[in-house]
Amino acid sequence: MLMMKARYNGDTYHYKPCDDPKALKKGKRYKVVGFVKGEYQTNLILKGVKGEFNSLWFDNWEIPEGKPVYQCSTSRIPKVGEQLVAFDQTRGIDVLSSTVKNVKKQWLSRTWRVETRNTIYMVRLA
Repeated sequence: MLMMKARYNGDTYHYKPCDDPKALKKGKRYKVVGFVKGEYQTNLILKGVKGEFNSLWFDNWEIPEGKPVYQCSTSRIPKVGEQLVAFDQTRGIDVLSSTVKNVKKQWLSRTWRVETRNTIYMVRLA
């Protein structure tokens, strides 16, 4: 599995049972070593931290290639060769990306990993 990193944003809201985030420090980056997919929520398993934590509590995703990873929503599935038009929930801005190089459906039913030259977007169909 690809080793990803994400920053805990301090959120605590969740749909299904997960562990209390008191063990997490707001602003700290954690290595993600696993995912637990639920019907309404995906929990993360973090290196060196006992428990499962709501994936929405994390942002500023980063993968080994060194590209930043942003969480966005869009009204249509992105396509290779086009630009991604989406809304970035983390930064609160509209996104018009450079040309999409790769699109891969992810573990979540309505989520895609969209890669451009310099950035990776985790895109959820709204």
